Amino acid sequence: AGPRLSGPTPDNHFVHLADSFLHGQLGVLGNTPPGTNDWACYDTETDEVCPPGCFYRPRESYRWYVSFPPLPAIVILPAVAIWGLDTRDALFWALFAGISPALLFVLLRTLREEGKTDRTLRDDLLLVALYAFGTVFFFSAVQGTVWFAGHVVACAILPLYLLFAWDARRPLLAGLMLGLLFLTRPTTAVLVVFFLLEAAR
Repeated sequence: AGPRLSGPTPDNHFVHLADSFLHGQLGVLGNTPPGTNDWACYDTETDEVCPPGCFYRPRESYRWYVSFPPLPAIVILPAVAIWGLDTRDALFWALFAGISPALLFVLLRTLREEGKTDRTLRDDLLLVALYAFGTVFFFSAVQGTVWFAGHVVACAILPLYLLFAWDARRPLLAGLMLGLLFLTRPTTAVLVVFFLLEAAR
């Protein structure tokens, strides 16, 4: 993560959203987004989305919002409650990223212990290491910015979803995990197919 750990990243949208939540609102505090990276804008005068170039021609009627799903903001909220907008989000997400390989190991171990796979403990550890350090997950984990933070949170929830959805053993928990995935990355909704296939099997 290098120099990104020294302070807030330039695209710390979830820190701003968490700060807004702590102040009881959805819009960006001060109604001034830092930067021009994927903020949502609504014009209260025209009751429409703000026009292109609105970052460079701000108006009093514009209201600014984080355009990403909110779960990562809820995850980082305790840190923001302590450090405010100075929260070192890259450091937070890099540390949080360790949860995903740990939960992947839990999933693989459970499948091994239930006889669903012939892999050994060594095989499982090797797969987890390859996932953590040999895939795009490693790149995402050290970025810290908004889009990658969403990936890091989704990758922590995904093994739990698969664990609960396997054999359709815990449908309520699988549904909860799928809902949390949707609140992180809406494209993960397609994973409902996995549960349906397991239920049918």
